[in-house]
Amino acid sequence: MKGKRIIGYILLLLILLLGITFASINATPVSFDYYFSRSEIPLSLLLAYTLGVGILLGFLSAFFTIIQLKNNNRKLKHQLKETEKNLSPKGVLDLPAKD
Repeated sequence: MKGKRIIGYILLLLILLLGITFASINATPVSFDYYFSRSEIPLSLLLAYTLGVGILLGFLSAFFTIIQLKNNNRKLKHQLKETEKNLSPKGVLDLPAKD
C-alpha cells in the first residue's frame, strides 16, 4: 500500500515537472481572437485551457450517457421483476396446462 502511494507521488512529480518544462518552452505569447475582443496569452496557457475545456466537455458527454444507461438499466430491472413475478410458482399454477 505504501509502495503504491510513493509511486503515485513520483508520477505526480514527473507530470508536474513535464508541465513546468512544457510551459517554459512554450512561453511565446500568441494572439487569441474571440468574438468580442483579442488578447495575447502564452501558448502553453492557451493549450492548457483548451485541454481543460476538452476534458470538461468529455466528462459532460459521458455524464449524460451514463444517466441514460442508468435509466435504461432501471427500466430493465423493473421489467425483470415483473417477469419473475409472473413466473413465480403461484403464477405458474394459474396458467392453463398445454396438451
